[in-house]
Amino acid sequence: MNALEMYTTEGEYIRTIYIKIKAIDMLESYKKKELANKLRRDNIPYYWSTSEYLGYKPGLYIFSEDDKLTLPHIPRKEFKIIDILAVSYPAKFLLKKLIDSSLQNKSRNILERLGEDKHGNIIYKFKDPLFSWPSNKVVIYEFYRLLFYRIEHVRHIIGYKPTGEAIYSDKLYLLPTIRLKITTKMSLKNIIKKIDKSNLLSSLLYRRVEIVNKGQKVIGLLTNIDINKDTARVQVSDKEVEVLLSNIFLQTNPTWYREFLRGIGLRYNSTYDELLDNFGLLTYRYEPFKDRKKKRKQMKDAPIRYLKDLRIIIRDILAEIFPIRFQDVEYNFDKNFVKLVEGD
Repeated sequence: MNALEMYTTEGEYIRTIYIKIKAIDMLESYKKKELANKLRRDNIPYYWSTSEYLGYKPGLYIFSEDDKLTLPHIPRKEFKIIDILAVSYPAKFLLKKLIDSSLQNKSRNILERLGEDKHGNIIYKFKDPLFSWPSNKVVIYEFYRLLFYRIEHVRHIIGYKPTGEAIYSDKLYLLPTIRLKITTKMSLKNIIKKIDKSNLLSSLLYRRVEIVNKGQKVIGLLTNIDINKDTARVQVSDKEVEVLLSNIFLQTNPTWYREFLRGIGLRYNSTYDELLDNFGLLTYRYEPFKDRKKKRKQMKDAPIRYLKDLRIIIRDILAEIFPIRFQDVEYNFDKNFVKLVEGD
C-alpha cells in the first residue's frame, strides 16, 4: 500500500474527554444511539472502544475544543480529561474527521462527498467529468475520478530495552487512492429517442442490462424491445419480466455493447474507438489504438501512470488543506510515499 506519513509540526498531545466503558454500558440501547447521533450530528470526532487496545482503556474518547460540551444521558461528573499522543491509535479517528471536514469546506466546488465504505475509506467524487460520450449535449457514458482515503495507525518496533522489552514508535499514515467511476446517464427510452428507433436496437438483444426501480438495481438479459409500448422483456434469474424502457440502463462497461455504441457514435460525430481509448487510459488497462488493424496493447507502465495521476491529486487537493490544526497540535504529511506491508 502506498502511504504518506503524517507528522506533527507543533504540539505532541491531544486533550480528550474520556468516559469509562462502565458508564456507557449502563445506558439503554436507545440512549447509546442518541449519544452516537449527537456526536455525528455535531460533527464531533470520537473513538468508541469496547475493549482495551494498545494500552488505551475501553470507553469513549471525545475530541472537542468546547469546554462546555454536554452529552445526552452522560453527566459531566463522568467526564475525565486525559492527554493522548497526537499520532496514537485513537487519534487516527480525529485526523480522519479533520481531513474530511477540511475537504468539504475547502474543496466543495471541486469535490462531492459520496460517503464511507466498509473498509473505512472516505469517498469523494470530482464534480467535473473526465470524459463524456458521445458528446457534451447527448451523454450516455460519463467518466469521473474518485478519491478514496483512510488513516491507518502503525506501531513500529524501533529497538529493545536491556530487559528485552520492545521499544515502540507510533505513526499515522494517510492512504489515498484514486479510482474511476463510470455512469450511464440515459435510460434506454431516452437513447431510443435520440437514435430515431433505428435497427441498432437488434444488436442489444441478449445483452445484459441494468434495471433500476425504486432505488433497487437488478441485472437481467434483454430479450425483446417493444418501442410502441415503451417496454422491454428482460430475463431476471429464472423468470422473464416486462420493464419500462425508462427503467433500463446500459451497464458501465462499454465493451459489452460494441455494435450498438459504434452505430451511436457515428450519429454524433464521435467513435466507439474514442470511447474505448478513454476507457482503457482511465482504467490503466491498455493503450489507445494507433493502428486499428492491430490488437489493442496492454498498458505496460500502468503503475507509473497511476502514481503520476495520484501525485497530481495529492498536490492539488490534499496538500491544499494542510497544515490542519486542532487544539495546540498542527498536522502535516510527508509528500513521499512509503510502503506499508501486511504485518506492519
